[in-house]
Amino acid sequence: MVRVDASKMEFGASWDQYVQQIAVKAATELGLDAATLGIRARLYKLVLYEEGGRSALHRGTEKSMGMFGTLVVHLPAQYEGGALKVHHKGQTKLIDLSQSSEECFGYSAFFAECEHELQPVTSGHRLTLLYNLIRTTYGPAPAPTNSSVKDALLEAAEYWERDRISWIPECPQKLFIPLEHKCTEADLSFLGLTGRDRAMADVLRSIGRDGSQLLE
Repeated sequence: MVRVDASKMEFGASWDQYVQQIAVKAATELGLDAATLGIRARLYKLVLYEEGGRSALHRGTEKSMGMFGTLVVHLPAQYEGGALKVHHKGQTKLIDLSQSSEECFGYSAFFAECEHELQPVTSGHRLTLLYNLIRTTYGPAPAPTNSSVKDALLEAAEYWERDRISWIPECPQKLFIPLEHKCTEADLSFLGLTGRDRAMADVLRSIGRDGSQLLE
């Protein structure tokens, strides 16, 4: 396996624009609002796998603030094997682009919390560029689409605030909601939330009113 760091590579503006278009499309396919979140792709490294090359099961790390996933751009090169397996919460997705690898570009993308592995390349050379997918803005808090959910949360928050101020012994002074996805300490912010964690934060932010704040 050959790796080349991003600091040792340089591409033209047209290529960067092309990759940004792919990043926006990939983020949208992952269920994100790419326009609102200011999705950007930041080159990380080039990786070349020769015959027999593979990677063991591992999970990537968030390398910069706002990083939520990885974009793999497959460059035209003839090879067989080398399928990418992505795992998350008992589900597995197999991504095999070897059949069209010689004629055209391809891409795959996945969230940072996913574990992934590369099956052995059986012949040829698998050439890819790895990009960090980054969210540059958190975006505005959307209004809950279900008014009954909003009303129920507001009522629960009002009861809790009343009991908290009254210092009722059984009432906790703070409420904690565990995150579903893992975050690094540096990326533990609204900007770094993904999936259901972000949806929960959006709802809680949206029901704040009269200067109140449910999240700290």
